[in-house]
Amino acid sequence: MDSQRRSRSKRAAAIAAALSLVFTTASADQSKYQHKRKRGPETFSATARIQTAAFLATAYIRVRLDGYTPARDQQTMVAALTTGGYDAFLIALRQARAVGYVEIRDERWTVRWASQQPTLGGRRIVVATDRPVAFVGAGAPGRGDAKPQDGYGLALIELQMDDIGMGEGTMAPAARIASSADGKGIRVDQYADQPIQLKSVIKVIP
Repeated sequence: MDSQRRSRSKRAAAIAAALSLVFTTASADQSKYQHKRKRGPETFSATARIQTAAFLATAYIRVRLDGYTPARDQQTMVAALTTGGYDAFLIALRQARAVGYVEIRDERWTVRWASQQPTLGGRRIVVATDRPVAFVGAGAPGRGDAKPQDGYGLALIELQMDDIGMGEGTMAPAARIASSADGKGIRVDQYADQPIQLKSVIKVIP
């Protein structure tokens, strides 16, 4: 009887170990799939409400990311910001490889910084273009060759997305930036104008 109980116990232990391996492998595969799925390419659409003292308009924005900036390149740009300030960061940003674009109507602005961080139930995406998103006249979206304000050489977009692919965000069409609190990313330091609210942000399903 003792021999039979030991035999059954060994079989149960073997089955439990096999099931554990299966579940662990499946979990790892799922994690790899989700990681790969969120590396790009990804496209987000949003509605921007543009308001000044004399003008109110709505613009439709697309953010296309072919991928996210590698950690090593992010570190290079943040190091330039830390040691050389905003001007040094701007030089490093413009030397970085393109990873996507921001599009309004028929105008595009090149994205050279794109990062993402997990949040509770979603993720935070930060995107920087290598020149300001210019607006012509009293806030009306226009051509990118409109003269930007001096000292504000890029645009910064922040998206707060849930796991379903919906969210909201803000855009600083012309901004100066500083390093984030953890020293690993970037954030808006000064706005040239009021930030623009991005509503109805949706991840576009291809």
